[in-house]
Amino acid sequence: MVRIILQYFRYRLFGKHRKGYGIHSPFVYQFVNQVLQRQDDTGLAEIKKWREFLARNNESLITSNAGAGSKVHKNPNRRVSGIIRRSSVSHKYGRVLYYLAREYKPKTILELGTGLGISTAYLSAGNPDARTISVEADKNKASFAENALKSSGGKSPEIFIGSFDWFLLSKLKSIEHPLLVFIDGDHNFEGTMRYFNKILECKREDTIIVLDDIRWSREMKQAWNEIKSNPQTILTIDLFFMGIIFFREGLLKQNFKINF
Repeated sequence: MVRIILQYFRYRLFGKHRKGYGIHSPFVYQFVNQVLQRQDDTGLAEIKKWREFLARNNESLITSNAGAGSKVHKNPNRRVSGIIRRSSVSHKYGRVLYYLAREYKPKTILELGTGLGISTAYLSAGNPDARTISVEADKNKASFAENALKSSGGKSPEIFIGSFDWFLLSKLKSIEHPLLVFIDGDHNFEGTMRYFNKILECKREDTIIVLDDIRWSREMKQAWNEIKSNPQTILTIDLFFMGIIFFREGLLKQNFKINF
C-alpha cells in the first residue's frame, strides 16, 4: 500500500495536466479532450446505475485462482458485491473504456478477463457496432457475467471460457481490424508480456491495447516499462492504474503521464 501511495504522489507530480496543458502532441491533446474530458452521457448513466445495482448483490460465487490471484481475497467463496467493489473496473476508468471504443471505432473489441462483466459493459456500449469478444478462464464468473450483461439491456458480447493463451493462439488471427484490446487478468510479468507479444504478431497501426492495473505489483510495473520501451510501441499514455498503447505511424515515440 505504501509503495502505491508513493508512486501516486510521483505520478501526480510529474504527470501532464489532464486538460491538455503542456501536451504538445495534437493526437494526445485530442485524446485528452475526446476521451478523458468527456462526461457521462445517457449510456454511461445507465451502466453506472446497473453497476451500483450489482454492487449490492450479496450472492456468493466460488471463484478460481486463474491468473496471478488476489492481494485482497484468499477465500474462493466471494460475494458479488465484494468482487465489484474491489476487483471490477471503477466507473472513472470504465468511462475511459467507453469513450475509447466510441472515439476510435474498432470493428472488434477483445477483452482478456471478463470478470463479472463490468468492463465488458463499458466497452460494448461504447461501440455497439463492434464485435465484442471477452475471454474468461473462470467458468463461474463467465456464467454470472453472461447473465448479468443480458439483464442490463445492452448488447450481449461473445464470452469464451478458456485461457488467454488458448484464445490468442487459436482465434486472434481471424479477428477483424481495427482492434481494441483490453488486458485485465493474469497480473504477472511473464503472462502479460506473453499476451502483449502475441498481439504484436497481428497488430496494425490502428490497433489499441489497454493494460489494466499497471501498478498492481512490481511485476506489472516491470511489464509496463518493457512495453513502453518496445520498438513497435509508438505512443503510450499512463493514467496511473491504466496504460494505453498506440502504434500509429507518423507519431513520435513518446510516453505520456497524464494526471487523471
